[in-house]
Amino acid sequence: MQNVTLRQLEAFLVVAEELHFGRAAERLSVSAPWMSHTVRDLERALRVELLSRTTRTVELTPAGQVFAGLASQILTELSAAIKTVRSINAAPLRALTAPELREPAAWRRIGPREARRYRPPVSICTRLTPNLEATRSMRVLIS
Repeated sequence: MQNVTLRQLEAFLVVAEELHFGRAAERLSVSAPWMSHTVRDLERALRVELLSRTTRTVELTPAGQVFAGLASQILTELSAAIKTVRSINAAPLRALTAPELREPAAWRRIGPREARRYRPPVSICTRLTPNLEATRSMRVLIS
């Protein structure tokens, strides 16, 4: 499989929204021929026609409709991942440990509902520790 670039995905999605290469090119501040070549390269890499083109119209093929939805999800998830990683880098991760919470009810009281009240956001993980009884240890990650 050939490489598919983010720029190709972005170009395709804008053409899919506009259904016009000229308007799509304006939105991305590129030329219409560049946009057309970029989408063609994407179609070659995928080995499928995403757009049906005539001299007057541009339409999504059934494969293009499906791919537009999937590509949009990919870019949304990538954007969220980048935002998450940048926020972690901005505020280093700290861990707080509350060992030996023997009663499950005790750690549930400071579970996800309580964690939502903390700022910055708190992530809570529980794990079993190797004691005679099923002792719970809670680790609270503060980002």
